[in-house]
Amino acid sequence: MNQNFKNCLARGQITKDPAAKDFADKEIEAAEHDLIRAKKSWDDRDFKWATIQAYYVGFHGVRALLYSRGYRERSHYCLIQAIYALFVDEGLLEKTLLKHLEKIKALREKADYDLEFSPDGAEKSIQVAQKLLAKAKSLL
Repeated sequence: MNQNFKNCLARGQITKDPAAKDFADKEIEAAEHDLIRAKKSWDDRDFKWATIQAYYVGFHGVRALLYSRGYRERSHYCLIQAIYALFVDEGLLEKTLLKHLEKIKALREKADYDLEFSPDGAEKSIQVAQKLLAKAKSLL
């Protein structure tokens, strides 16, 4: 178990909750909905929203994975750290895919808080989101 995950557990930002397993499918549904919306935003040339929505596709996808292991999160950062520990370190998820999620998280924050976004960033975000969602579905 990696130290970042241990720290998140110790701070209560990741908690054990066996009932969380019941919500994994709902998270996949949310991710699929957000993917449809992100693609529509892309088609409408609304690159800010496409970027934001694409990140949430990945967020809900990995959240479903976390829930499937009986955990809940209270932090986007700790969610990612938990996925490193529970899926990347176990050889179930490619490290590069999670690194890409971290990159689109940063793009989402730039779009949301700094109003900095681009067609290229939106496109890359959607591509990563699609890969993450497909992988999450295959692991569940």
